[in-house]
Amino acid sequence: MSALTLDFNDQDACLRDDLPEALSALDVEAGQTFSQDFTATTSELASLIADFCWGFEGVTAAELRTESAEHITEARLVRVYALLPETLRGLQAWFAQSVWASQISAGPLNSIAEADWAEAWKQHWHIDHVTDKLTIVPAWESYIPKGSDETVITMDPGMAFGTGQHATTRLMLRALEALSEELGGFNQQRVLDIGTGSGVLAIYAAKQGCKSIIAIDIDPIAVHTTEQEAARNNVASVIEVSDTPLHALCQTQNEIVLANILAGVIIELLPEMVKRMAPGAILLASGITEGQADDVIAAMAANGLVYQQRLTQGAWVMLRARKP
Repeated sequence: MSALTLDFNDQDACLRDDLPEALSALDVEAGQTFSQDFTATTSELASLIADFCWGFEGVTAAELRTESAEHITEARLVRVYALLPETLRGLQAWFAQSVWASQISAGPLNSIAEADWAEAWKQHWHIDHVTDKLTIVPAWESYIPKGSDETVITMDPGMAFGTGQHATTRLMLRALEALSEELGGFNQQRVLDIGTGSGVLAIYAAKQGCKSIIAIDIDPIAVHTTEQEAARNNVASVIEVSDTPLHALCQTQNEIVLANILAGVIIELLPEMVKRMAPGAILLASGITEGQADDVIAAMAANGLVYQQRLTQGAWVMLRARKP
């Protein structure tokens, strides 16, 4: 199969800031979520679809599954979750108009209780060795570290983004690990984590030695989850969690800035990020596709940053830049 280019910029879906009004207009009950299955003709296409769905506005999760009506054994089915049924209808319409329309079939839209969803996805997430020295462990499983140099993060993120499974999170964790090794370990670095999600990046930075971390997210679920997970991993004392928007945040000078969000948002927020970077500070940014990378690099340069490195996984990219 030839390489596929997925465009995240032309989406007709509800934005998270519009959720209260949209939920009211659709008469959707609080604590409710929705799911829909999309089956691809090949496992490769299914993997690309799952990556694409993670970047689609309003989608809360997308998982590859092996079961389907045909009882296939390869992972060709993608189950997508969203808070709004309109998000899934918009996603289905997008696929129907795409060049892969004949290769993707959509199942019925399902409504499930949020509590049931939070339990259901646990069946598909297990102990995850992100790198040789970093393991993420679900809170409901037990694990014995392989050695004294292994960092173990225990997570139960619920509805918040960030189990470490998605390519963007893995790229950020790999880049953070490499930066720590490059510096001979973190020591007192100040960190700003923008769009913290489940807090996994902030927690990893804290476990690696960073002593002052501000983790922000406009989603109240993410704020609550990060506080919960920081406490679970015994690093709550060094992570300050806030729903304060970046532009309203105090301009503390940080040595490391993390931004695992969408490319367009990164470009928009870069001026505010730079204001909060100390001289010599490092920016690690993901949520960027291959087709968007050059635009983000150009925006970094326009804001005075020096591009240093690109890591890739599938259709996703992590970019590293430095403030002179």
